Amino acid sequence: MNPSLQNWYRTRGSGQEHWRNRLRGNFSASPLHAAGHVYFQNEAGQVIVVRAGTTFAEVARNQLGDGARTFVSYAVDSDDLLVHSESTLYRIRR
Repeated sequence: MNPSLQNWYRTRGSGQEHWRNRLRGNFSASPLHAAGHVYFQNEAGQVIVVRAGTTFAEVARNQLGDGARTFVSYAVDSDDLLVHSESTLYRIRR
């Protein structure tokens, strides 16, 4: 069985489901909703960005540089995302 995270997007208030999708990988970190996107980070250090909307749209998929595992959820500092792997702290700027 392939590990994956099933995620969905629902309307705030009514709870109406708009889409449902699976992202491959093991996930320990919580997703982050910011600036019209939802950011996911799997344990292998892959960052997946999905547009927050009524249809599923993956807008980016990137690997953090050192390949170290990531378990911690994102932190936000102004417009920057902070991501911590087992060996490195990253600041991702707009």
